[in-house]
Amino acid sequence: TRIKEEHLVYLPKASSAATEPLKKDQIIGRVIHQNVSEGDVVIPNLLGNQIIVYVPSRSYEAGEIIRLVDLMIERRIKNSLDKLVTEWPQQTVIAKTLLNPGVPILKNHIEIVELVLVAKTTIVNGQVITEDLVESRPEPMSAYGPKGLTRIEEIIGLEATRTIRAGQKLNVSDFVAADLVRKNETVRLVIRRGALEITVETIAMENGKIGEQVLLRNPDSGKEIRGIVTGRYEARGL
Repeated sequence: TRIKEEHLVYLPKASSAATEPLKKDQIIGRVIHQNVSEGDVVIPNLLGNQIIVYVPSRSYEAGEIIRLVDLMIERRIKNSLDKLVTEWPQQTVIAKTLLNPGVPILKNHIEIVELVLVAKTTIVNGQVITEDLVESRPEPMSAYGPKGLTRIEEIIGLEATRTIRAGQKLNVSDFVAADLVRKNETVRLVIRRGALEITVETIAMENGKIGEQVLLRNPDSGKEIRGIVTGRYEARGL
């Protein structure tokens, strides 16, 4: 069995053992040479001289995302190179330097990142955010500054509070709830009665955010009606 992080736990033990227990980084990735029971102290005699390593099957440029499914997993004889990656991270991983095919990956050759949202194009102050305005970019987990947004659905329909240049990271403070319906704008009102659906072009009498009630006026009849804002220029009847 190849030892993984979840196979190990630190427990207090008496210090009378003749052999000093190994540390986690000396164990993970090694192959068990004898059967062990829960609670056994892991000592060198239990481990074989093989480790599991991760080998790229193609070249990776610095900054490129590496997927575990694209790597070859091989057994190698353990040597003095204890910097080999023997347990692949569960997070998103990128190459920190050029990786060549067939060469086992070292710990300092990769970096754990998270995919944060950045502006795909310039977003002006007051602009309502749509999906085509943003994209994801890997950023090191150790990066300084405010934690960036990671989910597009968090900001769709919000309004930018400042001008954001293309490529800049998006933060919570960059957005507020937008008025998707604004006074004097034309609003498409959808009224449903059972299977019947009627669409009416109305004029907004006030501003409204998503989910809020807003007063609308039918320009033909002059009648006023309340609707619930469902999107940009859209509302549904109560």
